[in-house]
Amino acid sequence: MNFNIFQCGVLSTLCLILCPSTVQSLEPIDRPPFYLNERECMDMFPESFKKDATNAKLRKSEEPFDLSLDRKEYNPDASVTVKVFTKESFFPEQSIFGILLQARVAKCEGKDNQKAIGIFQRTEQQTDLETVKCDNSLANGVAFNVFEKGLEEVSISWTPPSASETRTLYFVATVLGVNETFYTNIANGFIVHHSSNHSLEPKMCPLRSFFHESGSICLRGSEHLVSALLSVLLLLFRS
Repeated sequence: MNFNIFQCGVLSTLCLILCPSTVQSLEPIDRPPFYLNERECMDMFPESFKKDATNAKLRKSEEPFDLSLDRKEYNPDASVTVKVFTKESFFPEQSIFGILLQARVAKCEGKDNQKAIGIFQRTEQQTDLETVKCDNSLANGVAFNVFEKGLEEVSISWTPPSASETRTLYFVATVLGVNETFYTNIANGFIVHHSSNHSLEPKMCPLRSFFHESGSICLRGSEHLVSALLSVLLLLFRS
């Protein structure tokens, strides 16, 4: 057996075992600053900017973007139109250069609080956003796009995943603005199932607003183990 091939194989296997986040960081979508890897699908934070969200320390009234729905209730037989727009007082100085949009469960506890709920659908009048499958969604469960020219607003239709979905939901977006500004947690109001009795108080679950190097967390957390095992391997190869 070729010794160099064997060595590379062992080192590659070691990396996969010790740092599985390396596999997760592969980029299924190449639309900078969005890549929609597993981490970004869940926290909706474009880490490629390598900085905090522009609205990380702003009040909602100071944010240039907002979100609206054409109805307050949903059912399996009717679609909901979701619109993300630039507030009138901020346009045209600020406009939309990109969007990442999901529907979420309005409950911050439980296994589904980071899942994207439902399905987005483009229409002949709604062509600005693309629909994709994310690691936390069904097919077409996430809407996104990046634009060369800033837009005042974008809209897309959404339907629940099935008749069995009856939970209170809300829509949340990450919006790209001018000069590489970006705004997370753009959300406004809840949408309830038509049969809901409103017995539980809905909550919006805050997503990330601050930058940190997620891609190297695994390596930093296991650096001593990695160093020790590499030392053993080097001794083995030299013997």
